Amino acid sequence: MESLAKREQFLLSLIYLIEAKRLRRWERKINGYFNIPLIATKADKEQLTNSDSEHTEGITVLNNGTDLDSFKFQDDGNRESALILMGQMDYFPNIYVGIYFYTNIFPLIKK
Repeated sequence: MESLAKREQFLLSLIYLIEAKRLRRWERKINGYFNIPLIATKADKEQLTNSDSEHTEGITVLNNGTDLDSFKFQDDGNRESALILMGQMDYFPNIYVGIYFYTNIFPLIKK
């Protein structure tokens, strides 16, 4: 949220800053309701832990992604290229990154 606030126009950046503070406060509070709080990445855990150590004890990182040892690539002979952008596409950060990727990065890949 804070990174979005730095890039947007004044009113939108103000909304993102307010939302970021509310979200951080909620994240710290909600961890106290669970015996084993889980978080998706080590970086998220570090950011949360650095912001408030009182409510962040016992957080476990549960990596989000594919276990490449269990799901090894198998060449089926199909040489068509495919690119899939997965995510909840009614969520602004996912929409933003999809548009950013398509307009700024994908043209470079296609070259």
